[in-house]
Amino acid sequence: KLKVEKMPDVILIKKNYGDKHKRHSRRNWQLKKLESGKDDNMDTASIDRDYTDFLEDIEEDAEMRQKVNIYHDPKRDAAAGTAPGVLELSEDVPQIKLAEMLADLNIETPDASAADSAASATAEANAAATAAAVVTVEALQQRLVELDAEHARLNVAFAEQKTALELQVQQGVASEVDAAAQFAALTQQAESQLQLLQLHHQETVMAIQQLQGQP
Repeated sequence: KLKVEKMPDVILIKKNYGDKHKRHSRRNWQLKKLESGKDDNMDTASIDRDYTDFLEDIEEDAEMRQKVNIYHDPKRDAAAGTAPGVLELSEDVPQIKLAEMLADLNIETPDASAADSAASATAEANAAATAAAVVTVEALQQRLVELDAEHARLNVAFAEQKTALELQVQQGVASEVDAAAQFAALTQQAESQLQLLQLHHQETVMAIQQLQGQP
């Protein structure tokens, strides 16, 4: 019997959900791990126990599961169901839902011919991508020329309209107040159009640099 003066301030208690073997038999998921070399001095029984405890921790802790890739094991779906002969568990035993699992990928090593075919297909795809990139760059460069021409056209149009307003004031057709108002509106419209052209110009230059592999 433990004396009162030796009693700890806090006692941690972990809930036990029953037989570990039953829980393992109902587990239709798995983790991926690196295979390590065998060591005769390694306590495999202890490692297995620790790994089983880790799997149970994952089942019991939803927040912990978010940091671990859990893979669905379709071969064990029958064991996870309620078919005859399946070991029953209490309802409060935590289980991982299928929505939380990732699809398992079984990647087999291809033979030499398959590898050659894959390499050839990759080379053809790269060549096609390079050719498409060249065509795209040429189209973008042509777009730059068009943007520069539009920029010059807007500058000329702005200058012509400004001159026309000044002439109207000189001829008395328009008052200075009206001309000033029209000129302000004209200036604002021209600046807006020029800013839009500059933005398109910058985006086009960046697209060309990306296609050419420039920083």
